[in-house]
Amino acid sequence: MEAMRKLSLYIFSSKILSVGGFCLLFFICLNGYQLLSYKYDNIQKRWDYFYELPPKSLDILILGNSHAYSSYSPDIIDAICGTNSFVLASNSQLIEQTYFNLIEALKSQNPKIVIIQLSSLTGNSWKNREGDFRVYSNLDGMNYSLNKLNAILGQRDRKDYVNSMFSIFRNHDNWKNSELLASNLSRAEEVDKEDYRGFSVRKSEMGKKVAEQYELENKDDLSGFDISKSDENYLKKLHLLSENKDFKIVYVMSPKYSDLLNKTYQNKYETIKKVASRYGEEYLDFNVLSNEVGLKNRSFENGYIHNQHTSYYGAVQISSFLARHLENKYIQRKFLNQTSYWNTRMSKKKELYLYGSNTIVKPNPVIKLGTNLNLSKNIAAQNVFLIKEKDSVYRLILKFGPRVDVDSISDYKCYVHLFPKDSDKNISEKRKKYGFENFDFKLRTFPTEDGGFYVDRTIKTHIKAVEKLNLGLIKSKIDRSSQITITDFSLQ
Repeated sequence: MEAMRKLSLYIFSSKILSVGGFCLLFFICLNGYQLLSYKYDNIQKRWDYFYELPPKSLDILILGNSHAYSSYSPDIIDAICGTNSFVLASNSQLIEQTYFNLIEALKSQNPKIVIIQLSSLTGNSWKNREGDFRVYSNLDGMNYSLNKLNAILGQRDRKDYVNSMFSIFRNHDNWKNSELLASNLSRAEEVDKEDYRGFSVRKSEMGKKVAEQYELENKDDLSGFDISKSDENYLKKLHLLSENKDFKIVYVMSPKYSDLLNKTYQNKYETIKKVASRYGEEYLDFNVLSNEVGLKNRSFENGYIHNQHTSYYGAVQISSFLARHLENKYIQRKFLNQTSYWNTRMSKKKELYLYGSNTIVKPNPVIKLGTNLNLSKNIAAQNVFLIKEKDSVYRLILKFGPRVDVDSISDYKCYVHLFPKDSDKNISEKRKKYGFENFDFKLRTFPTEDGGFYVDRTIKTHIKAVEKLNLGLIKSKIDRSSQITITDFSLQ
């Protein structure tokens, strides 16, 4: 009898293990197909790269909607503050999504500062809307966990639970899209990934014609602006989370040109500031601080793009202002770990050499080629340097000051000619005899916080021992700038 009971228990246990193993295998296959079949976008990319960060490596976490990933550059902030930052934002993110995203982030990270973009305060909820890519992409990017389940229950209607939990039910026809499947498979097999920090460069700029339309457009009447009870409840939850996990919340608002022109905007600012101060949080509104930041009304053509997100010019102004504010008020050097991880990451970032604070110790993989180099009577480069990105790949940076007119060099190309030494064994005898490596490129300018600009170019070369480098500007064979010759450096 006892033997029969043991046999029955064994069979029963075996069945449970078999069913459990089948369910696990099925779930793995299901999840694998979901990863191959969904349309990968920048929201999922942020989650993908976030999960690969070293545990407890972040000092600053930035949350919010598209204005967050358009306005705040982690690389500029980290260059100035000596921190590790990341933007975990998504399109049209509401404050409820911000809350669940923060809980997810705190599983593996312990940031000292959490920056939250408050255009997510709308009084709305995804629970009352039809699901679309904005909420789905954020949920798809999250790993399966109890928090993901809570995020779905808190944001979606009951009839949409399955679609939100399993993307395969929305994307089941994507198996027909061979290009999509191949792209997802290729990405899954990538080994050498970039250091993506969640920031999106907005290259387009607002023109005068659209600026004039906003001048004439009716502005929202914000004289009666108030924060909904639901939104304030999440602000309270965020505050309690900050107390339990010991981090500081800084609320921010990216500028919008229509708000800069809105005479009733001050009421919205005062209302949000009052609620934030109630919980002991700071509120930085860059609509109100626009003059201090350097985004005045006439910066509109450069500072914003057509849907009122900040352009790269605007992001540089805002990020550098925010970074120096954080550095002065919150950053304590003794709490930061400028470790080999930080050095390895930031040594390849142009921002470290363009914006880096003097208090930050800069790693070695940069070759400073010169300062105040006169290319012509009216054009001088403040700094010229090479950043080693990886073996045989360098980034050339030319930094110009605010007095140099961008238009004066826009018709030029920059030429860079590298001459190898005879001792360089990487270069063929034919190359040594008949020529050098020649890099000519158009000058595409990017802004710096001091009102100047920089030009950068990636250079791939097999030269290691350099005899000399010739640098200059050229319009034609006749119209050339002065030639700068730089010697005595090695590409190791």
